[in-house]
Amino acid sequence: MGKGGGLLAESTVGTITLASNVFDGNSAEAFGGGAYAETEVGGQTILRKNTFINNTAHSSGGGARLRSVSGGTMTLTNNVFYSNSVMPTWQGEGGGATVTCGTGGTAILTNNTVVGNSASGGLSGSAGGGIRLLLFTATGEAKAFIYNNIIWGNIADGAADLWVQDGAVGPGGPPPIKPAVYLFNNDYSDFHIIWGDNLSEGNNIDADPLLSSSFHLQLGSPCIDTGTNGAPGIPLTDFENEPRIIDGDFDGSAVVDIG
Repeated sequence: MGKGGGLLAESTVGTITLASNVFDGNSAEAFGGGAYAETEVGGQTILRKNTFINNTAHSSGGGARLRSVSGGTMTLTNNVFYSNSVMPTWQGEGGGATVTCGTGGTAILTNNTVVGNSASGGLSGSAGGGIRLLLFTATGEAKAFIYNNIIWGNIADGAADLWVQDGAVGPGGPPPIKPAVYLFNNDYSDFHIIWGDNLSEGNNIDADPLLSSSFHLQLGSPCIDTGTNGAPGIPLTDFENEPRIIDGDFDGSAVVDIG
């Protein structure tokens, strides 16, 4: 299939919700090896408690590709992206996932785990082995909120974990309106943003999250109790329906984990 090897969902208006699914071992010729979801004007896309593993695309979004043409909100919460890949002939982007937010839209990524994904180079290099996020502005500013995520141990030629394109790149120079990007309390090693004029960031760490084979945080993980309870769209439970905000390090304060 050209897009959406495991699932293809498109909507002009309304809401697309993918919840508690496992996408394993799917392939797409172009976009979204595991799943592809696209909305037109003002639509909503919600990914919640899904697992994307061992999926492949040959252009963008090895695990998943989400696209909002104009306006609307794309929300990714409590998902796991592991061992997905993009293997193109030209340029590979978004080994774990590619999220494309149209003008005036909003992308929210909260408490996801994105590890061990890859984007290979092809003829033009690769970027965003974990997450590739594109934000466009024309008639309105796009926004991205990236909180409490583990984006770690991914592979690409550049920006192995997280690559953000905050506005169009081309001969016309930088966009007149720069998208706002909020990046807080994440664990990543390799991050790149194209312009960065409206980037707000803080309390991010660069450390091995010490994940078990089932994606749980092991004893001594630096991600335990180091998220922020003020993250937008913070879930009440994790991907196994366990309470999210607990006192995991037994210091007397209930704080959400990263991832």
